[in-house]
Amino acid sequence: MTLPREQPMLFFRERHQLPDELLVEIIHRAASDPQVHRRTHLLSDPKRFPSLESFRTVCKLWRSLIDSNPTLWAFLSADSSSPQALRRAIDKSKNALVVISYGAGTMVREQFIYMVAPQMHRCKALWMSGEDLIGYAPTLRSLLETPCPNLEELHYSSYHGFTVENGNQGETRLPCFNIWALQNNAQKVRVLHFGKLVEWGVGSGLTNLRELKLQESEITVGRLVGCLKEVPLLRSLVLDNSQRGIDQDVGCESTVELALLTRIEILNASASFAHAVLSRIVPPSLKQLIISMTNFDLPVLQLDDIETYYQNLILSLVETHGTELPISIRAGENFMAVAVADDRTSREFQLLGDQLGTTEDRSRCAKSIYDLTKWWGSGSGPSFSLHWGINPSPHGYYSPMNGHYASIDLDFLKALMEIVAVVKIQVSSAIFGVQHLYRRLSYAVRGRDSEPPRWLLPRLVTLEIEGQDYLDGDMARMLRARYTAIASAQRGPGAPLPLSMVKLVRDQASEPGPDHTGEIRSIVGEKHFRLVMKSNRATLSREQPMFHLKDSHQLPDELLVEIIRRAASDPRVDSSTHSLSDPKLFSSLENYRIVCKRWRSLIDSNPTLWAFLSADSSSPQALNRIIQKSRNALVVISYGAGKMEREKFVDEVAPQMHRCRALWISGDESKGHSITLRSLLETPCPNLEELHFSFSPGFTIKMGETVEDGRRSETTLPCFNIWGLQHNAQKIRVLGFGQLVGWRMGLGLTNLRELKLRKSEVTVGQLVEWLKEVPLLRSLVLDNSQSGRNQDRGRESTVELSLLTRIEILNTSASFAHAALSRIVPPSLKQLIISVMDFDLPVLSLDDIKTYYQNVILSLVEAHGTELPIPIRAGDNFLAVAVADQETSREFELSGVRLRTTQNRSRCAKSIYDLTQWWGSVSGPSFGLRWGMGPSEEEYGGSMNPEFLKPLMEIVAVVKIQVNVGVYGVQHLYRRLSYAVCGRESEPRRWLLPRLAILEIRGHDSMDRELIRMLRDRYAAIASAPGGPGVPLHFSILKLVRGQRRESEPDHTGEIRGIVGEECFSLEIKRNM
Repeated sequence: MTLPREQPMLFFRERHQLPDELLVEIIHRAASDPQVHRRTHLLSDPKRFPSLESFRTVCKLWRSLIDSNPTLWAFLSADSSSPQALRRAIDKSKNALVVISYGAGTMVREQFIYMVAPQMHRCKALWMSGEDLIGYAPTLRSLLETPCPNLEELHYSSYHGFTVENGNQGETRLPCFNIWALQNNAQKVRVLHFGKLVEWGVGSGLTNLRELKLQESEITVGRLVGCLKEVPLLRSLVLDNSQRGIDQDVGCESTVELALLTRIEILNASASFAHAVLSRIVPPSLKQLIISMTNFDLPVLQLDDIETYYQNLILSLVETHGTELPISIRAGENFMAVAVADDRTSREFQLLGDQLGTTEDRSRCAKSIYDLTKWWGSGSGPSFSLHWGINPSPHGYYSPMNGHYASIDLDFLKALMEIVAVVKIQVSSAIFGVQHLYRRLSYAVRGRDSEPPRWLLPRLVTLEIEGQDYLDGDMARMLRARYTAIASAQRGPGAPLPLSMVKLVRDQASEPGPDHTGEIRSIVGEKHFRLVMKSNRATLSREQPMFHLKDSHQLPDELLVEIIRRAASDPRVDSSTHSLSDPKLFSSLENYRIVCKRWRSLIDSNPTLWAFLSADSSSPQALNRIIQKSRNALVVISYGAGKMEREKFVDEVAPQMHRCRALWISGDESKGHSITLRSLLETPCPNLEELHFSFSPGFTIKMGETVEDGRRSETTLPCFNIWGLQHNAQKIRVLGFGQLVGWRMGLGLTNLRELKLRKSEVTVGQLVEWLKEVPLLRSLVLDNSQSGRNQDRGRESTVELSLLTRIEILNTSASFAHAALSRIVPPSLKQLIISVMDFDLPVLSLDDIKTYYQNVILSLVEAHGTELPIPIRAGDNFLAVAVADQETSREFELSGVRLRTTQNRSRCAKSIYDLTQWWGSVSGPSFGLRWGMGPSEEEYGGSMNPEFLKPLMEIVAVVKIQVNVGVYGVQHLYRRLSYAVCGRESEPRRWLLPRLAILEIRGHDSMDRELIRMLRDRYAAIASAPGGPGVPLHFSILKLVRGQRRESEPDHTGEIRGIVGEECFSLEIKRNM
């Protein structure tokens, strides 16, 4: 089975297109590869701007997004030696908040500081070092003293001997706390990173600090505790190589509680310093604890002596980790680490002994690991795996090519062999001394006194060895000894278990030697043995996808979840139930679960992906499964496609109303289920923020069996009896009503952001009074709201909505649209869309409505520019003019749709003409006429209606015409373009559309004779009176798009080419036309 070219492997329909802000974030993460430069210790991103320039060439959309998003360029660094590159980044970043970092330091320092100093007012993050700037102290001081009111992140590394000249008074040390932001705006700083800090300024006012990192700093534990008492909102604490003076006050008993602290890292420190810090900090919300020791001056990590918060974290991680998946212990020549993590909650514990140079430190490190595993074993009893030379990430082995050679250190090995719960061992080919491991596994050690001999690692069941071919004989002897013990003791106390898997990974290119694999296979058994042969050839495997992102470029989980949601979801309003439907959502999610382990984990662990309860499926079991998958997430409840019986659906979803955030329900076809529907609407829904309710004016419910005057008692159910509107109206943000008859005043919808009324009997006066109660409204949509439109048009009451940015008046009359616009004052308007079915007014009287509408239309025309014509689209029964500015999401559109009568067509075309004349009198734009083409080149049919054509031919500013293949009556256009019309009285004759310069015709081969006559007439007029008043212009482009011509058909393209000229003519042949 092959995929056709029209069916790509990764396919997004237009409705699945990622929103601009999400695509910008993906571009940002793909282009950016931030790293701390190893020489300057500052943030560097050298590939950022070259990558952005490359991405600009992908397509027009990407170029527009990259150019219009200054945040992508908001990184000012010395990664390039060119001042022009830095200047371009400054210009492109416009007024966005920027990160300023000396980075790779390839520019002259004084020049860099001179260029970025004027941008300090918009600096949000500053990375600067004084270590190598001794000769540039005055310049650096001027930068640090520059006001930076927006600074939230400061990374500053100073040099111990860094001094600055202070006038004639010699040299004075510059403390880091003399920085302007710390002296004048400390409460705004959220991230602080100091390198080589000597002292801390008490009373710094860093009350909003979230992250603190101290690197190579001379700070005592007591001083540290005092500092932490001033930062109650701290979330992350990193202490890297902070060892000087640590013993001065270890005995101090003062502690500090940090209720929001979730992450502690103590790196490259001594065991005594780590223990002293942990015993003085009380972190109730701790999630991550990482300790890296270079000096084990304490023999063990004394877990029983520190706060229970650390113990609880470690134990909870072990319980989450489970006993089936072993906790990994990694070992190398001079390091050893134990780590356990829960990926779903981002919790982590890690104890690492690193750069252990002395034998004593190695022994104490291994003893600490052993004691920790023993402490774990006394509680939840997890299992462990030993990894020699294995990468901590899941990408496999350390490569010997990268120099990661190590040997099995005997000081480590002795303690590790005593961990009874080890069930798995992995050894890389980059490890030497594996014979020591085999020997210790091949004999039993004697117990004390009368204890029987015991085998080391008796629960070991999995052994994976890469390389080490020359030691296969030692492995075979070890296996034979263990299996002999198993047979003789019959798995008695102290006897080892048989191995369930022995895996040997070998290189095909290795030199041949004695082959012991058959002997090993016979000892452990065929089904417990596996031999894997690897090749060094660069071939693509399943672990090497064709599209690969480095770890630093990997999308974060929340962004990937959003992409999966948008790809899986295809929401639409069902035409029969008027409710939101998404029939392919859950089948798509099930398909995405099989992509890879990460996608499956993300989809299963994110209940928001499943939080859509609808009747799109007829199976109650399917709905129950979705309810369970959504867990406690807030859900959308909608009758959707209505495939389930209403009563069953309501019974299933009613218990979930307490977590309903959006409700789509209709009473149109529910007369027989009124009692059930009423029970749902009266159910408490305290989290409801979005309500869409469609009902018919005659919708009634049974109120019991009471009989009055011999007739059944029935009472109308107003939509305002819904629990969410009666008890929690202030929480509603989106409200959509269909077929609304009356409005209840004083509902308290003070937080409403979006309002949509569809097919509702609403007068303009009622609408204005309602809008006065919703001051925070952002979006107003009135769809087919025509009933009673003339009842109160003459009233002068208006309403100002300062936050309203979008107005849509759809499928209505020109008089209703004009009356509504003249009564609403929207100072912040960005989008105005008017779709008229009945032109009971001949024009849209722009001069008569508020200047806010005029301003938004004029500003859009100015942003659109005069080079690109404003499109006027025409079809059989519609005519529309639209202009948009995609960069600011502003839009205006006036359209006449479903214009059945000649009078409506004429008035619509006249409205378009008057609008273009009004524009022309102010800003003078040009226009393009498009027959049978939608906004994005999609094809429509239609005919050149004479009622449309006549006013449009009077728009002098038309410079371009496009006609689609499905349009009839093109001869009417050619005829009107082929002669001059008489002016009034003494006015000279004038040609229609005299500025027309581009003509594109798709199809219409049969009309080529008419086209030739038109061209001859216009070009003859040009020749007779070149440049005269009223004379048309030459065509700069005449483009014909044709299908494959039959041999019997006449070909007139050569004659057309001869009239307009070779350089102005274009012929495109398409097979499918």
